[in-house]
Amino acid sequence: MANSATNHTVPNTPLLPGDTWLLNWGRFLLGGALALGLLVTVYLTALAPDLLPALPILLLAGLAGWWLFTHPLANLFVVLCAFVLVASHEEGIQATEALYALYFLAFLGHWVVVHLFMRKDHVIRTREDQALILFLAFMTLSIPLTLVFGGSLKGALTEWLAYMLLGLYFPVRAAVQSSRRGVMVVLVGVAFVGFFVLIRNALNFQEIIVDATAPWQVARGRVITNSALILVPSFIALGLFLAARTVRELALWFGFFMMFVAGLLLTQSRGYWLAFAVGAFVIFLLVGAPSRRRLLWSGIVSLLGVVSVAYILFPDAFLLMATGMINRLFSIGSAISTDPSMVNRYLESQAAMEHVKSNPILGHGMGTPFRFYDITWEYSMNRAFIHNGYVSLLFKFGLWGTGLVLFFLGAIFVRSTQSFRRKLGSRTHQAMALGVAGCLAAFSILTITSNPFYLKDTLFILGVLSGIGGGAWALRMDS
Repeated sequence: MANSATNHTVPNTPLLPGDTWLLNWGRFLLGGALALGLLVTVYLTALAPDLLPALPILLLAGLAGWWLFTHPLANLFVVLCAFVLVASHEEGIQATEALYALYFLAFLGHWVVVHLFMRKDHVIRTREDQALILFLAFMTLSIPLTLVFGGSLKGALTEWLAYMLLGLYFPVRAAVQSSRRGVMVVLVGVAFVGFFVLIRNALNFQEIIVDATAPWQVARGRVITNSALILVPSFIALGLFLAARTVRELALWFGFFMMFVAGLLLTQSRGYWLAFAVGAFVIFLLVGAPSRRRLLWSGIVSLLGVVSVAYILFPDAFLLMATGMINRLFSIGSAISTDPSMVNRYLESQAAMEHVKSNPILGHGMGTPFRFYDITWEYSMNRAFIHNGYVSLLFKFGLWGTGLVLFFLGAIFVRSTQSFRRKLGSRTHQAMALGVAGCLAAFSILTITSNPFYLKDTLFILGVLSGIGGGAWALRMDS
């Protein structure tokens, strides 16, 4: 069964005679859009001759877009990799963010039309599929609540675009389920995003060390941007490492695992460290005795390897960094009551829960601020961001939204553990399912202090991660 699932292809339902009009109109509209775009480009170039050198680029971009939308896996790969252009957090909506949002929505809309209406694929197959569809629909319909409670419509639109990234679940699941090539497209896409963030954060950390004027600046230096985009590939690499059988596979996946773990260490985030430990412990419980031994020695070797390389490359800075990391590690237990930032997050959650009690069923909508006294800045402020992800869901979407999201992610966790234990699909599918289970367990802890249901990078990677777990489980349904 494992070998056959490796090259498994999802059967496509042929077009029915009554669907021919949809296909013809779809081709007509796509062709008309391309022709209109070309005419507008030529017209604008004629009005502004300075744009003439850009005309070939615009024409090639249009042809590239046409090619991508006729090659689904290539289109998905570009959607995944292009996210690095908008991964960083900046104030307001940047031009690149607007362009990526338009491209993503076009990609998702095209995928839905092709699979749901033209090919008549059975897209909504499980209860978790239904839960996600209901959440995305009700989340969209909840936008008027933002106006009712005095929120920002611009903020609501920004959050809506971020939540729509969860829709990546469906195309990623289909790719993982369809063929080995689809699996590789998703794996390489996730790895590319992870390596991009890893290299960028390493360069930023180097800049911190170079610009430091006091030892404490090195000891407390940290790069936490897009940490979730490093956390996920670290668990996927760990799952593939535990499933490896040859020396080459062991060396490859262990090397990837070490690099991503090093990236997590540079975050100096106690929440991410604790979350990774919880996820690794869940994986330890799921695997057998040989894999447990491999997990233990790999953890020891990776830690010693990272420490040795760092000490050789920059000994003085490493000692300061190690001192800061050890201090943060041993402060995990007391941080809840002594760390001002942790205490402030607790007070923030308490203030938000008071608002939740006033409308617990529907919530207050996206982009709606609430007021609380910030002890770190020592003044009262209004803001829509809540560090506790569970409280954030309750505040924005009430019990219905919180229940749907937690059911969806919980179901994916259960499906992933079952896929691994029942050895569904190839070794790669099983390894990916194991990584998904560990990563979702880590997110369950991380959500308490670092809200993954607000920023676009965490919602993006949650959509991809869920799609991987759903794709591994879909192999059982087809078999």
